[in-house]
Amino acid sequence: MNKLSPNFLNEFFRLCFLKKEIYEVCRQHVKYEYIPDALSQYKKILKGIINTPEQSLPSTGVISQQFIDDIDVQEAIRAINEAEIVAVDIIVDQLENFIKNQRFKVLNDRVVELYSSREDRRDEAIKLQAEESVDIVNFSLKKGNKLFLKLFADFNSQLRERHIAHSSGEDVKDKVPFGIDVLDDLTGGGIDAGDTAMWIMRSGVGKSTALKWTGMYACRLGYNVLHIQLEGGKQEAYDKYSQIWTKARYSDVKAGDFSQVELDKINKYIERMQRAGKELYIYSFEKFGEATMIDVRDLIIDFKNVRGVFPDLVIIDSLDLTATGNKKLDSDPNWKKDKMDKVAQQMKDVCTEFYPMRILTSTQTSDFANWNDPDKVMTRSNTEGNRTLVKPFSYVFTFNVTLDEQKANVGRVFIDKFRNYKVDNPVFKIKTGYDYGNFYDRVRTLEMYKKNEKL
Repeated sequence: MNKLSPNFLNEFFRLCFLKKEIYEVCRQHVKYEYIPDALSQYKKILKGIINTPEQSLPSTGVISQQFIDDIDVQEAIRAINEAEIVAVDIIVDQLENFIKNQRFKVLNDRVVELYSSREDRRDEAIKLQAEESVDIVNFSLKKGNKLFLKLFADFNSQLRERHIAHSSGEDVKDKVPFGIDVLDDLTGGGIDAGDTAMWIMRSGVGKSTALKWTGMYACRLGYNVLHIQLEGGKQEAYDKYSQIWTKARYSDVKAGDFSQVELDKINKYIERMQRAGKELYIYSFEKFGEATMIDVRDLIIDFKNVRGVFPDLVIIDSLDLTATGNKKLDSDPNWKKDKMDKVAQQMKDVCTEFYPMRILTSTQTSDFANWNDPDKVMTRSNTEGNRTLVKPFSYVFTFNVTLDEQKANVGRVFIDKFRNYKVDNPVFKIKTGYDYGNFYDRVRTLEMYKKNEKL
């Protein structure tokens, strides 16, 4: 783009009023000439932003008052306040490319002018182009930006950021819900940005179903979800997800056995989801057990190239089927514990790298002799690795089901790890709905609690 467009300016200035790091980018790098003369109202708003004291965040109210009689400015501020709050990385990447292009055009004009002015200045023109080109290539808005968060100096700006985010409901987006009421209530909304969570279950109890339940729940709310299937294949994962949202039996989904009335309802639902831009992406690695966290990282980058943003939630089914990329750890069974510990840490590292992404995964237990005792629950000590596996995770749960509970479609969740959140009672019951692919039957669970059944 040769000039900054009104839509981009609305989204960019919206972030300037919300995020200290974007405000600082604006002060340091955005020039009046980047904005077309026809959009002079945005030049005035930029002036108001730049003139805001560095220790504060700019305010739309203050700038609006400065230009109270300018109808165009008032209309632009209204559009800014109504603009979508987009991911910081998207705005910064676009602005960075724009500034590089602008600097290259200016450099090109200077070099041409210098080269053609006098023959004895051609070497000077060549030198100028060589030096400035390197600087333009290496230019980055992210480099050094907000390198340190100062505990005292940044307190008031941080306070205002959070107040604005909370008032607008934007802080809720820092969470991706589990889709299980007790967990979402205790955490204030779900998995925090940059965090990882893990389910521990016996084989065949429903690890994959639990992961898909959260994935589908988050998708319905508009979060970008990437599901990585390492067992069973892409088609099976797709059919299981289809079973959840169509509320059909798995055999009907597999056979495509729907009546015309059911298809009409399904197609209306698809239209609503597509209009809202909601989608869930499924990927399966071709070779069983050979996917490494390096492959997972590359896949996340591919997702960003396709979707335009990094996923809010990545589901990896499952941890014990993921490799590290280190041949010694991955191939020697004597190193299984170290392999799983390394994968767990790599998951956390990837979340940190692509913040505010989150990862949800699962692993199965080793032998647990008391699994059929309703008074016993599995803990981190029962993982196939060992208790150190949970170290990088912020949330760790086990799901416990006896034979009688399985018949009654009920199970017990044990909260093994809940970093930063207080838990008075770490064990609670839920109703399940496996007949229709649902790990959690919300209606029947809430009815169970309302009736004060034995919990």
